[in-house]
Amino acid sequence: MFIDDTFRQFSKHSFNVKKLIRVIFIGKPAVDDRGSRREFFRLLIREVFSRSGLFSGYPEHVVPLHNVQALADNLVGRMIATCVVQGGEAPLCFAKAVADFIVFGHVESCVCLDDIPDYCVQSCLKQVSYYNILKLMLLSIVLSVCLYVLSYVSFLL
Repeated sequence: MFIDDTFRQFSKHSFNVKKLIRVIFIGKPAVDDRGSRREFFRLLIREVFSRSGLFSGYPEHVVPLHNVQALADNLVGRMIATCVVQGGEAPLCFAKAVADFIVFGHVESCVCLDDIPDYCVQSCLKQVSYYNILKLMLLSIVLSVCLYVLSYVSFLL
């Protein structure tokens, strides 16, 4: 499969991010045009995000995971950098807070519950959030009733 060969090539110490990659798909005319390279990088990024062990989540809510072994060789960083430098599309799947941190160095937006990749944690937090909303609604109803009773009592006096 192309991805295994690609991982091997990127793992070589002699690999140069700036050297233009030649892409020829088997069964396609041997034309290494920009379209072939962009398609290659699109497929590569998809594989990197699904197989590297460094990311979790689903489109537009992908967050990095702490994986010391995967980070040690910086292979994924080289792949993404090569993609961007050589005209591939930048990965647009990151959660807004992650993208803000990459671009600005700090988080400009709020982290939403959908950005939490662990389903159990996400589900528990949604339940807590739901119960907090219910408590606030109940509190506002109680306050409304109290105000109504107070206004009625003051009307009687």
